[in-house]
Amino acid sequence: MKEHEMNEIVAIKDGIGGRPTVSARELYEKLELPRQHWARWSRGNIEENPFASENDDWIALPIMGKGYKSKDFIISVDFAKKLCMLTKTSVGEKIRNYFLTCEKILRQSEQNIPYHLRRHMANVNRIPHTHFSILTELIIKLIAPLESLGYTMPDSMLPDISEGKMFCKYLREKKGINTDTLPKYKHSYEDGRVVYPKMYPIEIYPDFVKHFFDVWLPHKSEKYFSERDANALPFLKKHLSQLPASTIQVDETLDNLDNE
Repeated sequence: MKEHEMNEIVAIKDGIGGRPTVSARELYEKLELPRQHWARWSRGNIEENPFASENDDWIALPIMGKGYKSKDFIISVDFAKKLCMLTKTSVGEKIRNYFLTCEKILRQSEQNIPYHLRRHMANVNRIPHTHFSILTELIIKLIAPLESLGYTMPDSMLPDISEGKMFCKYLREKKGINTDTLPKYKHSYEDGRVVYPKMYPIEIYPDFVKHFFDVWLPHKSEKYFSERDANALPFLKKHLSQLPASTIQVDETLDNLDNE
């Protein structure tokens, strides 16, 4: 089914908690059900449905109809699918196929998201605003830029761990911070592994930015990638060439730290 044909059936929008939704009245009309039975159908299948929850599966929405007040409902796509399953019409079958196509497209789009970005998305909400994680920062400052240049970082490569070790050493030796006392958060991998990496207070964020751009990126990144995937080096070189000249002088005490 072509995209324009899908849009001709029923419009899907973001509604309930950012999830895709449809208009129940539009869905009812597309199912070619009798107009005069709308009120009874919506009451029995939506408002009084014991297997549907208000504000989760549906939200009542008053609208102005042809000279009279009528009611519509914003319903989740999942709930709409259930209603379609109960409708034994040719249009109902067509809409069921449409929703199945939407699911297939969504699964394919999710699979196209780079692995490390998926890893970030699965864990970012576990970090309070008072702290930051090195993974999140490297997604923005390293992995995403390399992806935009055409390099796909292998799942096994975890540069956040490399920079994390170096940054912790800097905090211990140059800032007198006992990194063993830093809080941790639950970090899950797609293969089921769970680890508990450190979180860093937002107050030391400037130290991290300086360390990453003045130490790890110019002095460690080439060695890191060359030992793991030499194919990354042309992309890394291009990324480095696109960075603006640093306005911060390299701290010799940082530059002299033992790389891991």
